Amino acid sequence: MKRVFIHCTGQDDNYASELRAAYERIQAIDPSVHMYDASELGIEFLSRTEADVVISNALKREHYGLLSAHKVVSITFGRLEDHTGLSDITIDRMAGDRSAHYGTEACSLANPNFDFDTISRLVKKLPWDTEFWGMGYGSIKVKTITPNIVYRAEAYAKRNDIKFLEYLCNCDDQKHLVMAEGQGFHLTDIRIDFDVKGTVIPLDPLPAGMTYGRAEERHIEELHNISKDLYKISRYYYDGGFDKSRVSDFYRTWVEKAVLGTFDHICYCIFQGDTPVGFATFRYLDNNEAMFGLGAFNENFQGAGLGRKLFRHVININAQEKGIKRVTSATQGRNIMTQRMHQAIDFRTSSVELWYHKWL
Repeated sequence: MKRVFIHCTGQDDNYASELRAAYERIQAIDPSVHMYDASELGIEFLSRTEADVVISNALKREHYGLLSAHKVVSITFGRLEDHTGLSDITIDRMAGDRSAHYGTEACSLANPNFDFDTISRLVKKLPWDTEFWGMGYGSIKVKTITPNIVYRAEAYAKRNDIKFLEYLCNCDDQKHLVMAEGQGFHLTDIRIDFDVKGTVIPLDPLPAGMTYGRAEERHIEELHNISKDLYKISRYYYDGGFDKSRVSDFYRTWVEKAVLGTFDHICYCIFQGDTPVGFATFRYLDNNEAMFGLGAFNENFQGAGLGRKLFRHVININAQEKGIKRVTSATQGRNIMTQRMHQAIDFRTSSVELWYHKWL
């Protein structure tokens, strides 16, 4: 995405400071990005700079009209109440509005975890997914979606040979749900996120002959067999556009990478003898946090409470050995069994989002 920054002369408030901080961060990554004065903004300027995204701290109403008329995405550091409906994306760290996508203190350039570079690029081509599916695979990386954002995302997709776009939207965001559907995206899945504190908890004993352990390369084929039906509840399966054999391979590859530590970091198992009967993959994050990835059990061992035991074991040893303070997990809305398992071991729902797909 071709990004330009616009500064409004005479404005020297917190929003202007955020704009300058954003510019310094982006310019350090991409020296081709430049800052201009708002007096330069016009049709000739847009043509000369070939701007896809204009980032500012406060523009005049006619400027927003100009950008929208040319399908240029506007990102504004400013008051939500002043710019909602004018700017495609408004970032207001002082609003204290959790119902807005970018309306809390977390959306500040002072927060190192606020990835403004990704947000301002709008869409990203995912290299691993592209290689795996054998086609250009893109992901819209902003929470809001507007006709301008879709137009620029699709133009980027065309330039980069992307055939497929995904978009993740908050379930209570009626405006952008309707907008996604109006822009040709279709609903494929409900994503439910859970979290729980990392803590040492009492564990129930395993049935006789069973042990906990970590999967090794020699167990991969058995784990493939356990995970063979996971694809049937995935968004890729329900999308209808993906080759179903490749969808199955997607989850087989995920498990394999967890065993090898090249995606998720570990694959924990319950063994009967030396044979895994179930597994859970696990990934370490920043700030003493971690997350579960995939989990499944051999059909002969389902419904026996072994999933709860394995998850508790993993939380326990990582709280003890790694100092993990928070563990997250996610599952599909259609996966009732896994939701109940999370609830049974004190996970709480942290967010509910909807996956939308679009084929180009």
